[in-house]
Amino acid sequence: MRIRLIVLLALCATLGPLTASARGASHFKPCAGAGAPAPFVHYYLGGSFEGDSLTDATYECFRPSGPPDEPIARTNLTDYGYGHCEAPCALPISVQTWPACDRWWGLYNFAPPDLPIRRPRLTKIRGVPASRADGGHSLELYTGDVTVVIFANSRKRANRAAAVLRRAPDSPGGVEAGEELPSPLHGALRGRIDCGFRFSKLAIRPREGTRGWRAVVRLKVGRPASIDVELERREKGQWVSSEQAIYRVGRGTSGHRIPIRPGLYRATVTATDRLGRRTRVRTLHFRASDKE
Repeated sequence: MRIRLIVLLALCATLGPLTASARGASHFKPCAGAGAPAPFVHYYLGGSFEGDSLTDATYECFRPSGPPDEPIARTNLTDYGYGHCEAPCALPISVQTWPACDRWWGLYNFAPPDLPIRRPRLTKIRGVPASRADGGHSLELYTGDVTVVIFANSRKRANRAAAVLRRAPDSPGGVEAGEELPSPLHGALRGRIDCGFRFSKLAIRPREGTRGWRAVVRLKVGRPASIDVELERREKGQWVSSEQAIYRVGRGTSGHRIPIRPGLYRATVTATDRLGRRTRVRTLHFRASDKE
């Protein structure tokens, strides 16, 4: 059995002590030191599962050096793999655990631009919200302040794995196989928990100029950050995917313009600093014309 522990410190190694925010303690999980276990609750399936032995165990934590190209701005997970395969392939079954600050249900939208928002349907497994993707081969469970992701070679096998999830030996908490999982933190599914960063100011205003309409994003942050602005437009009683902007700002006040069409908009905005600390997902509404 090959067990490996990978701790990619990157910029996270310089993270100092965190302080509690005015609204409560942060749920941000800093990268652990070399050789240390993941500092968040994490799960696995035991030493073997349905004849497949545990062959791979990793902990990875790093922040990309450049701006993220998607809302998941940091890799921070444990990964337990079972069975064997010859690359390129996926192991028969694996279990990842991510902090909810780094992966949450509201990140997903499977719809193409200009079509209604389509997030995975929520169900309940082990007493907590869960969602499926990839024909059920991928199963996510939202529990406490973490997201558990099961990748399996069949939908039924993913379900059986969920039933026997248990805390890993070096996990700082969690439950045993067969017990109900702890309920997710309030707001965790939509990314609205304290993850160690906040906006001092945030506003979006529509402006019409000679080149058409622009959404003007004005914000203030206490340190340099990558900003993710995702716009949804109201059409025929539904929200549809529209423009997205990902860009960098420095400390202080900044402005950014996003070309838009006339209409009613909903914007979700997040900021992530170089260590992966993230603001709560913020939602704002605005109208770019006098008509619905």
